[in-house]
Amino acid sequence: MPRAGHLKSSGERLSDRVAVGVLTQAFPQSLVDEVLTETGRVRQRNRLLPARLVVYFVLAMCLFSGQSY
Repeated sequence: MPRAGHLKSSGERLSDRVAVGVLTQAFPQSLVDEVLTETGRVRQRNRLLPARLVVYFVLAMCLFSGQSY
């Protein structure tokens, strides 16, 4: 299995086939919201990226650490 971002024989990158939906299946929104509440990290102001989306963004950056974001 090729590393994330490496070209497979078909010419596609693995990151082209993985979407945010995979992360939301592994880490449901209710779980992320619960963790944010328990850690006291719920949003205090309206931002462009809600706290839940930032969590998914950080998870994606970890999964594809070999690529630029």
